[in-house]
Amino acid sequence: MPKLAIFVEGQTELLFLRRLLGYLASRREIYVDERELRGKRGVRLLKFVHHRPRPEPPPPFWVMVCNCGGDSTVVSDMLEQAPSLAAHGYGQIIGLRDVYPLPYARVSHLEDTLERTLRRAGFAAPPMAIALAAMELEAWFIAEWHHFAILDPDLTPEKIQEEMGFDPRTDSVERIPHPADFLRQIYRLVGLSYHKRRNEVAEITRALDLAHLCGPLGERVTYLGRFLGLLEDFFRNDYIDG
Repeated sequence: MPKLAIFVEGQTELLFLRRLLGYLASRREIYVDERELRGKRGVRLLKFVHHRPRPEPPPPFWVMVCNCGGDSTVVSDMLEQAPSLAAHGYGQIIGLRDVYPLPYARVSHLEDTLERTLRRAGFAAPPMAIALAAMELEAWFIAEWHHFAILDPDLTPEKIQEEMGFDPRTDSVERIPHPADFLRQIYRLVGLSYHKRRNEVAEITRALDLAHLCGPLGERVTYLGRFLGLLEDFFRNDYIDG
């Protein structure tokens, strides 16, 4: 059974992946295991977040999503947990983290630095890759503009463009310096709030048009496309290998 581990920086990413993997599971049989890491570096422990009974027979694909509780620990947690994951049959590890508060000009430098850190690991481990959400995961929410009207019919792209000077259908979401704050300002146009609370993020992820997000947006939003590509490579390669 092919196994993939995804390390994310926080609750927003965890809830987003819960919805995204649920969508992918509608086309493939996937078991999703959600966990979080607690404790100091070097003695971090994996704890269950959202435990589901293990199905019998086992599904073709197994994905563990792990909340690291901060962007600065995503890569170190990947490296620390890699030997144990390899021993438990995981064949690939992906890390997903934001760029903010760094400026957009530092995106490539950050990506290079993180990739060099992974390459310097120097021990046998499953293949590892780092994916960035430029500048934050909320940029992908903004790009999936269909969801705005689901939350409030008055929150149209035309209204956003008129009030904010930004068209989510065509403008670059990856150039927004602080997407979470920008998303908050958009929601305020119709009296909605956004403070990264669990219920708020869950409501947004339920409203996302994932066919749009996994289709045209993956081509228009560079770093979203790269992350989706890593997921598709995992499923595709294992179909070929199997």
